[in-house]
Amino acid sequence: MHESNDKSMRFGDTLLMMKFQFSTEHEKSWLKITSKIFDQDETNEKKYANPIGLSSVDLTVRIAFEESYFKIGFNEGKTYIKYNYVAPPWMVNWIMVKGNIDNVKFGNDAKRCSKYISKQLPPHITKIENLKEGQYISVKGKVTKLDENILINFYYGALGWDEKRGTVVLQAKITNQNISFCSKSKENYFCNGVKPLKSKLEIGQILNMVFLATKTNFEIYYDDQEIYQFELPLWAIQYVEVSGPLANIEGRNRIAEIRK
Repeated sequence: MHESNDKSMRFGDTLLMMKFQFSTEHEKSWLKITSKIFDQDETNEKKYANPIGLSSVDLTVRIAFEESYFKIGFNEGKTYIKYNYVAPPWMVNWIMVKGNIDNVKFGNDAKRCSKYISKQLPPHITKIENLKEGQYISVKGKVTKLDENILINFYYGALGWDEKRGTVVLQAKITNQNISFCSKSKENYFCNGVKPLKSKLEIGQILNMVFLATKTNFEIYYDDQEIYQFELPLWAIQYVEVSGPLANIEGRNRIAEIRK
């Protein structure tokens, strides 16, 4: 789940919901998987034979993040269910188990699962926690092509453009010739400030930007020169996403990193 700790018709998202049905009659034993995004109806429904078969047995569920789908495995089985994403999987921040089941354990507390826990956010996504005054977000990568804009999105309560929820508190849009600064809340999209680049972008160029956190705003630097200031509280950034033709470079774990 995302931004919710219970199933709701109005709030939050359910990226993956699995319902196990057990019955003494084989045809009534099944697994149903669905998703629900914000205030929409349930979608992407898939139904399978119940991989467990019988109740009153131990159950281990392993869910891996692949490029475009959840890879779901049960107990020590060799086969998997592939369930396509309806939203980025790293949005998940709550897991809940309900029903006739006891002794539920998650992650490292579940011995049979601990060896599988290693998946991290992709290198173009950075989670921001406890950002402090004087720290800065360094965005650095190699330009790979010129026919697409580079976007640096700072998110609060979201991880993607959406017309109804969350906020893109700051977006830096970089073209071959300039950088523009925008923000988005609900259905409103504001742009304020376009700064020309001293020289056009080139393929292979290392793009280097710094977003320095001060008490009341962010000082924004491009190639070591301050180009913009943006008023924003430190707590208002939860994720930074870099999209477009900018590749991670050797020596960095992510395109966007927090530095002191």
